[in-house]
Amino acid sequence: MSGRVIQIVPKPPAGRYASDLVMQIIEEAEKNPMTAKELAAENSRLMAYGARQAKKVGIKERDCPARNP
Repeated sequence: MSGRVIQIVPKPPAGRYASDLVMQIIEEAEKNPMTAKELAAENSRLMAYGARQAKKVGIKERDCPARNP
């Protein structure tokens, strides 16, 4: 499996420019920042999601250079 490259190309939002959407997200985050507890929960949720997706496509921890310096 090593040597494979997965490229993710998001679709642009319908009817909106990506930069406008990014600016809106940043403004909302500045107005309502996450608490440390919320951030930790979101991080755990995203890590679990990433692990499930990697398992689906057969990526092992040894295939991830960030985890194996």
